[in-house]
Amino acid sequence: MADSDALIAKSAELQVLHFAQALQLNDKQQEQAQNIILNYLKTEKFKNLITNKPDKFQPNQNKEQQVKQINRALLDIPQFQRELTSILNESQEQKINKLIPRE
Repeated sequence: MADSDALIAKSAELQVLHFAQALQLNDKQQEQAQNIILNYLKTEKFKNLITNKPDKFQPNQNKEQQVKQINRALLDIPQFQRELTSILNESQEQKINKLIPRE
């Protein structure tokens, strides 16, 4: 279990870095984003995404692909979008709206 907790923490860190870069988050926002992201990554859905090794359907999946996959899954959750948007300024909100997958 400690291994999966470490993987979750590392994945959260990578997601924060991704959002920090894409949205130009300040230190306080990064800390808030870390807490929001960790709450979601601790759910079963994300634990499975994070701890599953690449399988026969995705043998070439690398870290960057996994970060993108988790990022997309997070952005697909309306509640996550609302929580993350709540810590952003107007300019950052416009940027995240471009990142959110559209049907």
